[in-house]
Amino acid sequence: MRKLICSIITAAAFAPALLSAQTTGQASGHATTKATTRTTTQATSQTSTDAAAEARIRASIENAQSRGVPSSVLEDKVAEGRAKGVASARIAAAVEHRAEVLARVSAALSSRREETAKPAPAPADKPARDDKPAKAVTTAELVAAADAYENGVSLQSIANLSAHAGNNRALALTVLADLVAGGNAAPSNALVRVEAALNGGADVLARLGNEAKAGAAASRPAVTATGSGAAAVTKPGVSGAVTSTTGVKIGH
Repeated sequence: MRKLICSIITAAAFAPALLSAQTTGQASGHATTKATTRTTTQATSQTSTDAAAEARIRASIENAQSRGVPSSVLEDKVAEGRAKGVASARIAAAVEHRAEVLARVSAALSSRREETAKPAPAPADKPARDDKPAKAVTTAELVAAADAYENGVSLQSIANLSAHAGNNRALALTVLADLVAGGNAAPSNALVRVEAALNGGADVLARLGNEAKAGAAASRPAVTATGSGAAAVTKPGVSGAVTSTTGVKIGH
């Protein structure tokens, strides 16, 4: 009997501790379950967001390609964004913006190229000549022209410069883009300088190109990380250009 009484007293003494441990274990289990559920939900939501962004990227590239833009130009931009850790949604927005810019520039350059390729009316006593095929716009020309357009140079001015530059089209457009980048020169002033350099010859244009490139590099804004995983660059809008509203710029 005495042993039984001692056992009952011992059990009663430890009961609160056992109950507390059980309660704590249950609470911990519930907390772990909630945390796991929350993590799973967040992961599912992120996966859905990424899938939607990928669909937007593919659609933008395909649409731009149908409008004369090489897919590689936009695919390189996607790869660059991913390498920098930019969120998929921000990459999609940047690609959509750049694709529209490239498509507009491609249309302007191609249209002017076709006009230039048409022969002048033949004299009445001579047979008419066949139209010369217009030279395709190169990727280097297209990218440089798009950079210039985003920095405020009009499509007409870009097309006119391209037509005047002959075999130096890509270099002339690159110099123009570097001159206006970061507000180093007003579009009208930059155009005058590039035209003058073209008239001076390839060496003069190359020297201006080196000067412009150095100025563009010095004025390039610093990239600031944001909480959403994007690289944000603050850049003022320029009249006559397509201005990104995403707050994201991936390279040029």
